Amino acid sequence: EGAETVAEKTQTLVHRAKLPHQGSAVSQFITLSIGVAVMLPHPLKAPKDLIKRADEALYEAKASGRDRIVSRPLG
Repeated sequence: EGAETVAEKTQTLVHRAKLPHQGSAVSQFITLSIGVAVMLPHPLKAPKDLIKRADEALYEAKASGRDRIVSRPLG
């Protein structure tokens, strides 16, 4: 929940800044796609597992239209 809140606030700040994205076919302003993943420490889980889930969430956000936030819990 906290990570999603940070992602949403970051995305809002970037929207408000209206930073030009010259030459983009997607938007005239910079947008953010963010993948969020969380996990509780566990001896059978490694940091790479968390990074993999966040990366998967990021690519899902981009594939579903960009400028999105997708969250994935690590079970």
